[in-house]
Amino acid sequence: MTGPDATDANHRRDYAIVATVLVAAVCLLASRGLPDGVPALAGIASALWMLLVGGSLAAVYMLGALGLGSLASPLIRGTTSPLTLRAGIGVAIMLWLSHFLGWLGLLTENATGIAAAWLPIALGCGVLIAQSRRAGQFKAACSTEQCPPRVSQLWWLAWVPGLAIMLVAACSPPGWLWDSEAGGYDVLSYHLQLPAEWLARGSLEPLDHNVYSYLPSYMEAAYLHLAAMGGPLLSLVGESGERWPAFLRHDGELMIACQLLHATMGVLTAWSVCRVVQVMGERAVPAANARITGILSGGVVLATPWVIVVGSMAYNELAVTALSAAALLAATDAGLKPWQRGLITGLLVGVACSAKPTAAFLAAPVVGVALLAHLPSWRCGLWALGAGCLAGIFAVTPWLVRNELATGNHIFPQGASLFGAGHWTAEQLAGYRGAHHFGGSIGERLGLSVSSTRGMLHPQWALLFPIAALALIGAVLHRATRRQAIVLLIGAALCILGWLGLTHLQSRFLLPMVVPLAAIVGLALAALASIRSRADGAPWPMHAGAGLLLTLLWASSVAGFLRERGGYPNAVLAGMLGHFTGQAADGLEPAELREYLRDAGPAATLNLTPVHRSPAALVYLIGDATPLFFRVPVLYHTTWDTSPLGHALRVPGPDDPGAPVAWATALRARGVTHILVNFSELERLHRGDPEVEGDSWYDPAVTPDVLRRLFGDANSVRPLREWPESGVVLFELVANDPAGGAR
Repeated sequence: MTGPDATDANHRRDYAIVATVLVAAVCLLASRGLPDGVPALAGIASALWMLLVGGSLAAVYMLGALGLGSLASPLIRGTTSPLTLRAGIGVAIMLWLSHFLGWLGLLTENATGIAAAWLPIALGCGVLIAQSRRAGQFKAACSTEQCPPRVSQLWWLAWVPGLAIMLVAACSPPGWLWDSEAGGYDVLSYHLQLPAEWLARGSLEPLDHNVYSYLPSYMEAAYLHLAAMGGPLLSLVGESGERWPAFLRHDGELMIACQLLHATMGVLTAWSVCRVVQVMGERAVPAANARITGILSGGVVLATPWVIVVGSMAYNELAVTALSAAALLAATDAGLKPWQRGLITGLLVGVACSAKPTAAFLAAPVVGVALLAHLPSWRCGLWALGAGCLAGIFAVTPWLVRNELATGNHIFPQGASLFGAGHWTAEQLAGYRGAHHFGGSIGERLGLSVSSTRGMLHPQWALLFPIAALALIGAVLHRATRRQAIVLLIGAALCILGWLGLTHLQSRFLLPMVVPLAAIVGLALAALASIRSRADGAPWPMHAGAGLLLTLLWASSVAGFLRERGGYPNAVLAGMLGHFTGQAADGLEPAELREYLRDAGPAATLNLTPVHRSPAALVYLIGDATPLFFRVPVLYHTTWDTSPLGHALRVPGPDDPGAPVAWATALRARGVTHILVNFSELERLHRGDPEVEGDSWYDPAVTPDVLRRLFGDANSVRPLREWPESGVVLFELVANDPAGGAR
């Protein structure tokens, strides 16, 4: 067989090989790091089940997004990258719709909510089905954009190791993996906690006890969307007796779906970077070699440890990288008119900023510089700028209106001095600003920027920054790649300056830099490919350079994963969510349950004891703000929000002899029946930033010493359970006696 049919057959064979290797890699990783006595098959089966169920939900969401992006075909007429831009625009539209539908109160678990959640998905998938029947549109786009005939598709094997680690890690419940992210503390406190609360309340709305609900939260809205889509389905799967909250149902497939949705954003990032490098590299090398450099650059994205860590959790950073990479592609697309480029980049960057506001100075500069550098004249720049501003304003308007209605400040908690502080005090604003901005000198900032704790040499970067610096030299020295490399350098430099001046210098915040860094590496590989080739045309210098870099990244990522949790990264893969919630104890005999509770954590203990069955029960978390796994009603607040106990301690004051009775009475008035204090976390929060002397983040009135003194009053509380290894103690408020005493 020869000709196009033979090419298609070869491509299908290559894709089958890549898919087989990916499945084998997932199975191999899932079989490692399991508890003693747990068979490897149990880990493999759990991972495959989660990928099947959770992955299907995430895939349907993304397919719907791709279909909605296809409706924007007139907007991208003339592009050389229709498939990638459709995907980027579709994700932007779907994230915007998820937020808008949630804000309107339509993403709920009733019949109306289910219909509202599935309607845009059905519309998008319907568009894909309709287009697939017309002249093979997607096959044609894929053939010209991502799969040129003369390139073996086995090059996609470069994506397998990083993608396999990310998928397996995403199958473990949040709260277990990644010490560098405190086990996903942010997921438990707001990335998934907010969607859980919004679903229960029936509306995506600002919450006074969780300041992060005032952020745009477009990615968190997507998690709410998934919950409205899949929550009712999980409620039908073998629930015993009482109904659990949506994210805690069954084995936690809904949580895993959210994590896998974020992982797909990483794949879209790699796909878009692949296309960016191909377009840029075609000026230096033949199209086939440019295609290979693009695939390898995408492999660099997926092999970067930070991408794997963040991509395996329900975060929001990879939505920024996916949209900014697609925006970079649109900005450099010579087939688009200036107003088209401006409109597309404005929409994509606007939604990226609505996923994480720091994208405004950590991703937008790269896109902006590339857009200006590829416009034919300043007049064209005005058209592009105008179109971009309109699209960007459209993207962020729902968030601005939501905040304005709630606080009178459309960008709360930022801009308080100009637009008002809303419900916050000056003390709260000062604490929030201090924690989200580094107060050191320029020298200290520069020192931290190249440190291994908070900067570019963090182990999760695996030397990508130094390697990209060397690659930049090679790309600049080569005439065909020089201009593009300089454009990326200027944009990246502006992003680093923004990180230095406007953030509290956390290495993870540099994650949007993976887009220009991987593109620079791709340009350097293209330059290498053009220097010398063997007689058969194989660009061996490029192969050697890419192989060395990818091997370094893979080794770092695999080693980092296998070191997690003392060498047991998959310890809860087979037990799944029940490890944290107590569902693993379902069906145990009383004696077995008592044995289980001896080792259970706070959430599992409270979920299994009679506390959760009392309609009047309310557990107040102090020092901790991660209530996601609790089934019992919880009162909590983030570090920056108003502390109910802090208010009570100020009246009459912690030193007053009657203080214990006064604060206990105040908490009872709020309905509190139990108090769970995390003394270790409270002490850490009072220490604040170790790099800033005297820094403190928590309410200054609520200190561990004050709490220990107050909790020593037997007339107010009595201890029920202690977890010494984590510094957590559970207390019960002593009920008031009608005669005035305690009982």
